Amino acid sequence: MKQKILSNFIVFEGIDGSGTTTQINLLKELLTQKKISHWATYEPTHGPVGRLIHSILEGHLNAAPETLALLFAADRNEHIYHGQESINYKISENKLVICDRYLFSSLAYQSIECDFKYIADLNGRFPLPYYVFFLDTPLEICAKRRDARSQSHIFETHTYQEKVIGQYEKAFAYFKHTDLHIIRLDGTKSKQLILEDVWKIISGLPIVKK
Repeated sequence: MKQKILSNFIVFEGIDGSGTTTQINLLKELLTQKKISHWATYEPTHGPVGRLIHSILEGHLNAAPETLALLFAADRNEHIYHGQESINYKISENKLVICDRYLFSSLAYQSIECDFKYIADLNGRFPLPYYVFFLDTPLEICAKRRDARSQSHIFETHTYQEKVIGQYEKAFAYFKHTDLHIIRLDGTKSKQLILEDVWKIISGLPIVKK
């Protein structure tokens, strides 16, 4: 089944510590300044399923890799389709939706311990964003940022993150014949310069230009 592209939907991806959350927050501020209607969100969410995922990632609960993959898909289904605090609803209100992580994170992270096709099939019915921005940030820089955090999760080891980079490449190759726009950003640049690179690209979107 061909996955639908949502024209008002933008996703930021990268390994832990790459700067996705920083860029979401900066872009949110910029869109507010420019009076562009938008909604900033993230995955896993803080809905009921998302909170369960956070507990597993933080090491408070244990789950089989396949169970965790199913939970991510369930949380994503809620995130996209359920209620007024959902991606589809916000897009129907003509808002630009910007999201910190999406199904590409599932393909990159969960496919290390599960079969890649299993993860791809779980996420095959979900729509794709128009742009996915991949923060290409060196492992060493990301590790320093993670070390400075007060909280960590079960995937934040150097060895695991190395594997995640390879799986991101596999995930993006999987979508090479789609209309998805994959934009690689130099994560070694200052956060402001990265934001400028993002803005140059998304400023051409109809919802931003109007």
